[in-house]
Amino acid sequence: SCPHQIMTKKMKDCDIIAEIKQAFKQLDSDGDMFISRPELKEIFQMLTESELQPVEIEELMREADVDGDGKISQLDFINVLTV
Repeated sequence: SCPHQIMTKKMKDCDIIAEIKQAFKQLDSDGDMFISRPELKEIFQMLTESELQPVEIEELMREADVDGDGKISQLDFINVLTV
């Protein structure tokens, strides 16, 4: 592919990452730069209008918490949504 196509793809990737970062900020209700289990539960209650079971929250955390620290960092969030 030509250099123009490569640059266009990189710019689109940057736009997508900027959108993901913006979404992360909105979901991080306490502003600590992490999405915690309670925040995750709250997010899904808002989106689905139903409550997630604890086992479902754990499953989501396992998938999204790439570094295993018990919370979802912005980098974890970007990795989950772009892989």
